[in-house]
Amino acid sequence: MSVITPTSKGHDMAHPPETIDHATLARLVEAGVVRGVDVIAHLGGWSIMVKFGMTERMLAAKRGTIRSFRKFETLVAYLRPLGIVHMNVNAANFEQTSFKSSRVRPDASERMRRIMGKQK
Repeated sequence: MSVITPTSKGHDMAHPPETIDHATLARLVEAGVVRGVDVIAHLGGWSIMVKFGMTERMLAAKRGTIRSFRKFETLVAYLRPLGIVHMNVNAANFEQTSFKSSRVRPDASERMRRIMGKQK
């Protein structure tokens, strides 16, 4: 089994994986042809590989790159409403430290301090 690790652009440009969008995934599930879903860990998140017929496709984001979920819980919350509740998890590239949030918003912190200071 090959390990797919999205780059900052979402895929290896030499061999870009084929993808499907959300609407196609929903239609495949509705038709009952999805035979499996693999959840694949990569640096900074999780990706979804959908298996149907003899085909495997990565789930694409709206902008065409491979969709990446920062949190496993978000990925599950995405799949459950579609009716996908069983999946294979490939955590070979999982690194806990790579999932720590680095989304620091000093501007938002300062804005909240100003708002909270005005309310006192």
